[in-house]
Amino acid sequence: MKLLQTGARISSILFHPIFYLVVNLYLLIALKPHWFGVNHWSEKTFLIILVFIYSILIPGIAILMLKVLGVIKTLEMKDKYERIFPLIICMIFYLWLWINLKQDQKLPQYWIVFILCSVITTGLGLIVNNWIKMSIHTAGITATLLFWIIFIFQFCDDRNCFFTLGKSTNMNLSSVYFLMILTIISGWVITSRLLLSQHNIKEVSMGIVIGVAGVLAAIKIVI
Repeated sequence: MKLLQTGARISSILFHPIFYLVVNLYLLIALKPHWFGVNHWSEKTFLIILVFIYSILIPGIAILMLKVLGVIKTLEMKDKYERIFPLIICMIFYLWLWINLKQDQKLPQYWIVFILCSVITTGLGLIVNNWIKMSIHTAGITATLLFWIIFIFQFCDDRNCFFTLGKSTNMNLSSVYFLMILTIISGWVITSRLLLSQHNIKEVSMGIVIGVAGVLAAIKIVI
C-alpha cells in the first residue's frame, strides 16, 4: 500500500494539469507537423517555449508567491478555498493564450480547441469549487484523453498514424499504442487521487464531467 501511495504521489506531480497545454502542443506537432507549416516539431520550438512560459512558468511562479505570502498553506491546496486564486491565475493566462493565438492563421483550429478547452475547464472548476473540491487532476486528464480520442478517430483515416517524438524520424509511436497508454495513465491518475485521499468519488466524478464538458464546449465554439 505504501508503494502504491508513493507511486500515486509521483504520478500526481508528473501528470499535474499545469503541464497539459505544453505536452499536448508538443504531441500535436509531433503527429501533424504540416498543420503547423513545418516538417518536424523541433521547427516549432519557439511556440512550445512561448506556451511553456505562459502556461507553466509564470503561473507557477505566481502560485509559489501565493505560498510565500501565506495565501495558500501548501502547494497541494487541500482546502478548496485555497484553490481560488491559483485557478484564477491559470485561467487568465490560458485566456491570454487563446485570445492571442486564435488570430494566428498558421495555427490549426484543433490546437485552438485545446487552449479554449483549458479556459473552459478551469473556469468551470472555479465555479464548481464553491460547492465541492472538484478533482483538477481528473478534469485535466479526462479532457486530454477525450481530446485525443476524438482527434485520432477524426483525423487518422486508418485509426493509426504516428507521432515523431524525437529529433530522429525513426522515433515513432503509433496512435493506437498512444491511446492505450494514455487510457492507462488516465485511469491511474484518477485512482491516485483516491489512493491519496485527496478526493472522494463525488469529487472525481465531477472532474470527469467537467473535463468532458470542456472539450465538447470548445469544439462547439471553435469548429
